[in-house]
Amino acid sequence: MKMVLGVLAVLCLSGGAGELKMKIPATLYPVPEKRSMDRKTIAAAEAYLKLSPEKLASLVPKEPPAPVLTETAAYSSSYHQGGCPFCGLSGKWFRYDLVNDPDRIYCMQTGKELSEFGSQGSDFFLDYSGRKYARKYYLSPHVKPIQLPGPVKAYPENYLAKERIQSLCGTWSGGVLPSLAKAYYATGDERYAERVIAVLEAFAKVLPSYPWMGHSSTVPQPRSELLAKAAQHDSGYHGWLGPARLAASENNFRTPMEAVYINNLAHAYMMVEPSKSWNGRRELVRKKLFEEGSLLFRAYGAKQCMGNGIGMYAPVLNSLGIVLQDEYLYGGFLKIMEDFLYNENFHDGISTEGSVAYSGMVGGMWGLFRSSGLAEDPEYLRMNPFLRYAGMTRLRASLVRGGNAPYGDDHPSQYWITKPVPEKTVPGEEFGGFGLSIIRAGAADKRMELFFQHDRVSGHSHDDMLGIQLFYRGIPMLEHYGDTRQKARL
Repeated sequence: MKMVLGVLAVLCLSGGAGELKMKIPATLYPVPEKRSMDRKTIAAAEAYLKLSPEKLASLVPKEPPAPVLTETAAYSSSYHQGGCPFCGLSGKWFRYDLVNDPDRIYCMQTGKELSEFGSQGSDFFLDYSGRKYARKYYLSPHVKPIQLPGPVKAYPENYLAKERIQSLCGTWSGGVLPSLAKAYYATGDERYAERVIAVLEAFAKVLPSYPWMGHSSTVPQPRSELLAKAAQHDSGYHGWLGPARLAASENNFRTPMEAVYINNLAHAYMMVEPSKSWNGRRELVRKKLFEEGSLLFRAYGAKQCMGNGIGMYAPVLNSLGIVLQDEYLYGGFLKIMEDFLYNENFHDGISTEGSVAYSGMVGGMWGLFRSSGLAEDPEYLRMNPFLRYAGMTRLRASLVRGGNAPYGDDHPSQYWITKPVPEKTVPGEEFGGFGLSIIRAGAADKRMELFFQHDRVSGHSHDDMLGIQLFYRGIPMLEHYGDTRQKARL
């Protein structure tokens, strides 16, 4: 794979009538002239100072976090079974406290440590370094086998590894690394940087041995496959449910969650990059953590739109592209942003992933696009005048109860935007229950078809309300009308 190294890398972006040369930013966190000394930021990191850099580094799992179960379908997407695999009760499954009790994980509903449920045996696994290690398993009577023979095994040690990774990396808020890195950026205090760098170094030492593995697969995909897919930029897997590495133990959205973790690591790296505490470790972290971590995103393709995981996937292309000064990753981020803002947001965001309910997500993506600098570039806006108006729906639409919905899973009756009562049936064909009408014109060899999505299906519907798709002779000229969420063939 080709890396573009240096402070700035130049890209040529096509758009409208010409091309625009664009530079990869050197960092997202230039050294501030004056540190903010923000009290809330400092307070959020204070608890983690109780742990030494060495202790925090020791909490990075030396073995991969997957598998957590041996049932390939359980707890994935629409196959969710609900109850805890150890006690069978619904509600939050586990309790974990990285600061005060980092070596144990507890069942939330019963209070028992997971090891107290007993072990019926051990399985042995190999990581990418060739090292063999054992994992005890609990035969869960609560998880029904769906795709594999039962009984289903649950691995307590891997659940602990999963919780450690999530606590260290953070998700959309909180977490050890984000909190400490933000505190360093706010204060310049090397105590925070020492801990961030220790954890980054620990991840850099173990990530190359983590297999590319599904959360409920006991056989990891070989490294040769990961390298081949990265070279092809085509994973062959679904964007949500394919294999991952740091996030291989997640129940759902594994690839997007990997993006969240690596993105947080990259942001932490950029915040502490000016620190005096690196002591020669910077290149190790850059190569073994970020170049290695980028393999998964190269395998999935930096220009692949990830549906409603795009808000998690695009940021990591941005941050990795900047850390590595890599034109493929950063160029993919810009292409995704352009594609998202044009093709996922026709009607100014109303159609995004199914109605105005996603307007909060549109606004977030627009904010991310602004970080590229293109939103303020007069030449780019001249070539793409539409972008001046993108992402504005969130400022106009609101729920009846006030505010914006961050995701598209709410019923349209909650909005002051309501669909009009149709006066007549449009010519062509209407698919009842799909909210989809098709208008046709022309002979068979010159047939033009306009697909019009005008209603929402109940539930988690990605139906792109008010979206259109135009076909000429079966070739899509305008895309796309989304997902009707029905299993019948159209």
